[in-house]
Amino acid sequence: MIEAVIPGDDATVVAHLEAAPLNRGRRLTDKIILLFHESCDQGQYDVAKQLLAIADELLKKPYKKLEEPNRRKSIESLVAAYERLWHLIH
Repeated sequence: MIEAVIPGDDATVVAHLEAAPLNRGRRLTDKIILLFHESCDQGQYDVAKQLLAIADELLKKPYKKLEEPNRRKSIESLVAAYERLWHLIH
């Protein structure tokens, strides 16, 4: 089993990648969104916010291989993640 340790302000999230496999074919933003959902499931909302900020920053940068339909899907996933976090906090 592979574990990813993500340090947070007050806590550390250990994402068990066996439960949500990170395939080699996935984009980096997709992997980060999966880790975001894992941190939400563990109640680590500060870490989740940091992961969303990272994914947001990655989507702002131009990337040649990220075609327009894939970019739109990534943005939709990011918006859905922000909505989930808002509902969990409020």
